[in-house]
Amino acid sequence: MEKKDFKNVMQGLFGSSELDELDENGEYEGYEDEDYEEEEEEAEDAAENYEAPAFMNREAESQVTYIAPGTVVEGNLRSSGDVDIAGELVGDVTSEGSVVIRKSIKGNVNAVNLNVINCHMVGDIAVEKHVYLNEESTIDGNVEGEDVTVSGHINGNISVKGNLTLDERARVVGDVKVGTLTMARGAVIKGRLDMGE
Repeated sequence: MEKKDFKNVMQGLFGSSELDELDENGEYEGYEDEDYEEEEEEAEDAAENYEAPAFMNREAESQVTYIAPGTVVEGNLRSSGDVDIAGELVGDVTSEGSVVIRKSIKGNVNAVNLNVINCHMVGDIAVEKHVYLNEESTIDGNVEGEDVTVSGHINGNISVKGNLTLDERARVVGDVKVGTLTMARGAVIKGRLDMGE
C-alpha cells in the first residue's frame, strides 16, 4: 500500500483532523528530521530526570509484614520493617521496626517496639524502646526494654532501663530491675525488686 493510500484509509477511519497535516507521501508537512531529533533529546532528558511518585518508592514507605488470623507459621521471621502477627507463630521474630502480636507466639522477639494485645506469648523479649502488654495478655519469658507498660501477666524477669509502669491488673512473677517504677494499687510483684542505678 502506498503512503497516499494509507493516508486515505486513515482519514476514513479516524477523520481528517490531524491527518490533514500529512502530505501526499503520508508524512507530516513541515516536520523535519531536526524536529524528531529535538523531541528524542527531550524524551531522553525527561527519562533521566524522572522521579517515581512516593507510593512507588518502596524505600520511602514503611514495610509491614502481616500474618493473618487463621494462619500458622513455623520458622523464624526477620524483617527490616514492622511486623503485625494476628495469626500464630512458632519461631523467633527479629524486626528493625515495631512488632504487634495479637494471637500467640512461641519464640523470642527482638524489635524496636512491641505491643502484645490479647495474646499468649512463650519466649523472651528484647526491645530497644517500649513494650506494652494489655490486660488480656500473658508473657511466659523474660522482658527487657527501655520502658515497659504492663496491664497483664508476666511470668519471668523484667529488666527496664527507664520506667516500668504496672497498672492495677498487672501481675509479675519474677525478679524486677528498673530505673524507676510506677505501680498502681492492686498490681502484684512476686519476686525481688531492684530499683535505681
